[in-house]
Amino acid sequence: SYTYRFAYASALNANRIFGMPATSEGFSFNSAYNFTSGDLIGGSTLPLFANKARLSSHVVLNSIPFYSGGPWNGVDNGLMGVRFNIDGNQHFAWIRLSVAATGSSMTISELAWDNQTDVGGITAGLTASIAGIDGSAPNIWGVGNTVIIEDISPSAIVQLFNIQGQAIPFERQDGARIQLQVAAAEPGNYIVRIQEDGAVYTKQLFLTSM
Repeated sequence: SYTYRFAYASALNANRIFGMPATSEGFSFNSAYNFTSGDLIGGSTLPLFANKARLSSHVVLNSIPFYSGGPWNGVDNGLMGVRFNIDGNQHFAWIRLSVAATGSSMTISELAWDNQTDVGGITAGLTASIAGIDGSAPNIWGVGNTVIIEDISPSAIVQLFNIQGQAIPFERQDGARIQLQVAAAEPGNYIVRIQEDGAVYTKQLFLTSM
């Protein structure tokens, strides 16, 4: 009898490590590319991207290790490229991660993304400093299908996304507290993004339909 363990990188709402049953035709995998520091992520490297990419595999036959491998098997501080969309705009990112031999665990130690839309790519391993952020972060919480925000100015830019990166429409009410009324919100996790005075704050929260 076979047992399998495969480490995969997948979409935001489906990051997971899971096993797959055997088939008579065997397996065919997309493997996540391990970029070198200084490589371009984006542009001509787009063919290296896949919706679901294998990192590491471990197969046991009759309780005896049969195969352990994959492009990320036992890799320490490798660099993975990521492409994602927010409100229809394309962004790129890199993630520095380590994968245990046998694919039993993954550790993310660092990540960076472009803060401008549709720039065409990002340099693996490269980071840039940002200006110091003064003041405290805003308080953000959800009640039913309403997002409530304290400690931001009326001029702050507020956006709401679902976990697939799609922009969610809302009705904004300014006052002592800023309230975002989300019409017909489906129960689930949402991400609030606030841009104010050059600083960007994000908060994930759970909203329920009313």
